[in-house]
Amino acid sequence: MTVKEAEELFNYNSWANARVLGVMESLTQEQLERKVGGSYPSIICTLDHLVGGEWFWLQEWGAGVTGALGENPTLPELKAQLSAIEAERFNLLTLLDDSDLQNVRKVQNDVGFPLDALT
Repeated sequence: MTVKEAEELFNYNSWANARVLGVMESLTQEQLERKVGGSYPSIICTLDHLVGGEWFWLQEWGAGVTGALGENPTLPELKAQLSAIEAERFNLLTLLDDSDLQNVRKVQNDVGFPLDALT
């Protein structure tokens, strides 16, 4: 993968996240917190997981927004955190060249699931 390809993928990721957030902003607080079943109990919990995943990877890459959000973050807090993560990720990409994207190492997420990360 090249830096240009990574930028294109992250641009698509940001576009998709913006679409999701746009829909979520039209929901009431009750709708955001309603129990819906699935992997996460509510829509807001699912977004919290999405933002947490973005934060995790930024930390693994050696950059990142300081501190994860606390328990039960609000939609505006999640939106602000995601915006900060995306900005930091694009700043990080400006420091990389294509050879940097060839170096990977094994990491584990918080439940011990093995993942590959950039070194």
